[in-house]
Amino acid sequence: MDSIITTEMLLDLYEEMKSLYPETTLRDFEEIIHMDGYWDTRTRLSIAKETEHWLNSLGGRKRLKELFIEYENGTLGQSEMESKKRMKELFKSFNQTKEIV
Repeated sequence: MDSIITTEMLLDLYEEMKSLYPETTLRDFEEIIHMDGYWDTRTRLSIAKETEHWLNSLGGRKRLKELFIEYENGTLGQSEMESKKRMKELFKSFNQTKEIV
């Protein structure tokens, strides 16, 4: 793209980077811009923000790690199956109690 990159655009990008990576210094940011360029850095930050949003929708990194451990152990989804089974039992017992009364 041949559009002019303004100081304001760089400042906005730096603030966005600081929100995702708080340890980023101005010198680090300057090196990244020189190596990767403005538009590549903006694209990478957009991808990182989408990834963070996706992780948060799953329950965060901790929840993702728990799901992966369940997958490795072969127990992924077992707790949901057990709760559905328990709900069916409760409905069945409720209906039986309802018929008696």
